[in-house]
Amino acid sequence: MQYHRFPGCTPPMAACLAVLVISGCAARAATPSDHAEINYADIAEIRTIDGLSISPDGRFAAYRVVTPSVAENRVVEQWYRVPIDGGTPEALGDAAEPIMMPLHDVLELEVSQWNADSSAIYVRRLAGPAIEIHRLAPGGASIPAVADAANVESFTLDGPLIRYQVRAARADIDARQAKEAREGVHFGTSVFSEGLSMTRSAQTGTREPSIRRLGAIGAVEAYAGPLQDKAAVIAGDRGPAVRATALSPSMGLRGPVHGSGGLDIVLKAVDAPDPLWIDHFQRNRIVARGRGGKRYVCTHAVCEGRPESLFFATFGAGGEVVIARRDIGSKTTLYGWTPRSNTLRTIAAPGSLLDGGGSYKRFPCPATARFLVCVEAGTTRPPRLVRIDLASGAVTQLANPNVGLAEKPHIEARFLTWTDTRGRESSGYLVLPPVRTGHVPLVITTTICRGYLRGGAVPLAPEQILARRGMAALCVSASDEGGDARGPDGKPVPLALHDAALAAYKAIISQLAAEGTIDPARVAITGHSFGAIIAAHVITHSDLFSAAVMGTGITTDPAVFTISAPHADSPRALSFHGTGLPAPEDDPDGIWASVSPSLNVARIKAAVLMQPPEDEWLMALPLFSALDRSGGTVDMYVYPRAGHMLQKYPSHVAWRLRRSVEWLAFWLLGEEAPDGDTAQYVHWRALRDKKDAARPH
Repeated sequence: MQYHRFPGCTPPMAACLAVLVISGCAARAATPSDHAEINYADIAEIRTIDGLSISPDGRFAAYRVVTPSVAENRVVEQWYRVPIDGGTPEALGDAAEPIMMPLHDVLELEVSQWNADSSAIYVRRLAGPAIEIHRLAPGGASIPAVADAANVESFTLDGPLIRYQVRAARADIDARQAKEAREGVHFGTSVFSEGLSMTRSAQTGTREPSIRRLGAIGAVEAYAGPLQDKAAVIAGDRGPAVRATALSPSMGLRGPVHGSGGLDIVLKAVDAPDPLWIDHFQRNRIVARGRGGKRYVCTHAVCEGRPESLFFATFGAGGEVVIARRDIGSKTTLYGWTPRSNTLRTIAAPGSLLDGGGSYKRFPCPATARFLVCVEAGTTRPPRLVRIDLASGAVTQLANPNVGLAEKPHIEARFLTWTDTRGRESSGYLVLPPVRTGHVPLVITTTICRGYLRGGAVPLAPEQILARRGMAALCVSASDEGGDARGPDGKPVPLALHDAALAAYKAIISQLAAEGTIDPARVAITGHSFGAIIAAHVITHSDLFSAAVMGTGITTDPAVFTISAPHADSPRALSFHGTGLPAPEDDPDGIWASVSPSLNVARIKAAVLMQPPEDEWLMALPLFSALDRSGGTVDMYVYPRAGHMLQKYPSHVAWRLRRSVEWLAFWLLGEEAPDGDTAQYVHWRALRDKKDAARPH
């Protein structure tokens, strides 16, 4: 497939003539025989795995596979069980629509719970307008176990009882929301003001409730009220049971992990937590606690770290503590620590992540005395379910719902580390065009590289497709060192993390240019969420970038502060103060005037594409408006009824991927996709002509 170039563009490189599949609307997930190369549907339809638990008899692992479909524009979940000793996965119950967090459009993490004889699991399920607890078994349908007048928010199995939590009844909520819609919405601190509709602003099954703020980032149905505890006896089963004592739970290190032999695993804070950053920057150390208060402190370096690196621990055989450690390259190493002797061994280092591989949804590996069962994902390995032998470290595949994508040809992702001028270390993965002549453009896909590379924390600019398209793609995990820096007055240094990211980008661009790998005059940056905020910051405070793609709005703008935190006691104000930014009306030092992209729009030379979800599109409007009014180069597409993570509608994911790549190819390579949107390119050519006319000659 040939790509069109406009006159005056840099001569084509051999890599730019490679075939690139543009089918963002394939009818099904592609298999290796469909296409030779990875396409947009492949990325949009990656299947995730979560909800892991092990049966009381230790024979089976239960898990959930979530499958997006671009053609059907829907997402479905299916639960399975697989023998831990190996065998064919078996479906539990039927497929259904998964529960998603309102506002965020991200899957709620469902953890399966087993009945006593290991014949069935219990999970939360969408059923029409309700969220219920269902029993799922092989060869059967989804059978309601607890159907309440209110939605179930959480549950635990306790012998013959199921204990669960609900808020107000759906009928009562609906009646009060309808009354509010008739009489007017009182604009209080719980009302979202970033773009979300004030009524009927979410979809839960067949219901469309109104959503209100819960804390700084949470959301709940309006008039849902506080949580209430309930309990019920489950009929028709032999009594759900707590996990058998021979098996060991594993959990993220936020509370004690109870094991055999009278030992617990706990965390000891090495330094005091920062109240503004909660525990993000807090360092902890693993400690085992025995009977009588005796403590065994792990003195090895791998036992100390922040939550991002020191992820989970569990008990193996003989009282050994199994510790999962994430390194700078987003790879998990498993260690075995014996508390009473303080000895340490390496169990396994598979070269990938063992926590699901997602950017936001991370979970530990459940354990038996012999095995861990984990979701493994790597830079070129989409998620799969594996078993890890705790004695030998051997990794065995149990299930792979992404086999088609896994077998497609991938370009190697080269791991890089570098330091900035202040000695701060960063890392990333570089994917280069397979065929190239001379220096190639570079796209930095910020700001964290976890698991399979799909173009950012939320899919936005996929590295594999960018590289096939003739552009180098670099996913950067910028250092958070100094992000909690305080000035002489004890206040956070304004945008310390943002400036650290810019320093990291300057260093690696200079390094790759000096090596003769990239063309420093053709560098772009992309980002979603915090990555979008970083992208806006670096195109404002440097001349490194000629193009940018932002997947969400930005917060480093006084107008956005007003939009997000309009009340004096708005919960969202904390997220601004945590980055050292004051209220706009209380800024005697002029911090906003020095950092805000929209107030410094004359500095921005990059061509900017904004692709926010509708729930927060107003956060993108100040920068869009400032660029457009000042003669800058900017375009924006808003995705209707989409939340922050854009997981509800796969067509949105596919189109954002495609539009991002086409924007970057247009500005960095001077190319147009022959089957691209005609109106889109007419507009982009007009933007290019306007930009060229404004350049000094």
